[in-house]
Amino acid sequence: MKKNLLEAMRIFVNIVETGSMAKAAERLSLHRPAVTLALQQLEQALDVRLLHRTTRKLDLSPEGRAFYHRCKSILADIEETFDSFKDTDRLQGTMRIDLPVVLANSLVVPSLHAFFQQHPDLQLVLTSTDRLTDLVAEGLDCTVRIGELGNLDYVARPLGFVEMVTCASPAYLDSHAPLQQISDLEQHDIINFFNSQNRQVMDWQFQQSGQKVRHQFPSKMLVDDSDVLLSAALAGLGIVQGLRLSFQPYLESGKLVPVLLRFPVPPKKVSLLYPYHQHPPRKVRILGDWLEELLQKK
Repeated sequence: MKKNLLEAMRIFVNIVETGSMAKAAERLSLHRPAVTLALQQLEQALDVRLLHRTTRKLDLSPEGRAFYHRCKSILADIEETFDSFKDTDRLQGTMRIDLPVVLANSLVVPSLHAFFQQHPDLQLVLTSTDRLTDLVAEGLDCTVRIGELGNLDYVARPLGFVEMVTCASPAYLDSHAPLQQISDLEQHDIINFFNSQNRQVMDWQFQQSGQKVRHQFPSKMLVDDSDVLLSAALAGLGIVQGLRLSFQPYLESGKLVPVLLRFPVPPKKVSLLYPYHQHPPRKVRILGDWLEELLQKK
């Protein structure tokens, strides 16, 4: 491959990830005309339109999205090849990752000091959301998600499981009828969690007679953020079901109380997603190993 085409691929990846030719030029310390020329060079070589350009934004064409994935894979292979000859296991450069809010706050960030000790030359760009992110549009190397994933155009590596719990505040429970059966929830104030992208309300899940059962209950309140779910529970607004990691300090202090202990909530799977159709780049693989070990120790 010609060197200038390889550099043009790197420029194209940065255009996609920054959403702007000007920002890509700034990130790569290049002049804007050099970035524009690189894009033109690629489109001429491929004889396809990679980006639809308007005055406001850049949109990937279907061919552009496919080419972006291939470029990321090729560039990652090259980076890994050179890294494999270095006499060090340290990661370098920048890695962009998105985590669920609960995992970021309660597990990953409190443990990052040890990770940075192993990789002091790495810059980690960490965002935190509870929605499924578009890895290409947001320029992410990988993302971690909890629960069922459905059909995605990403590779999903299982990392482990997180425990779930059904709970409420003592003040709420003291002022409402006792909870003994799952069906009793229909008479209580329920705080549901929903996916802000497709507006889908998450099922409530329980283990009953050795089987996993799913329910949906009418809700007094719907939220799309795990921190808000926790705040609503602490405020006594109703019963919630969520990750034990988030609720654990308040369960231990008595500010929240687990309910329906005869019907435990099945644990949820944690997965690492990355937008490559081949093997993951070294930095994603090493991060995945660390996260997997972290989940096993929790």
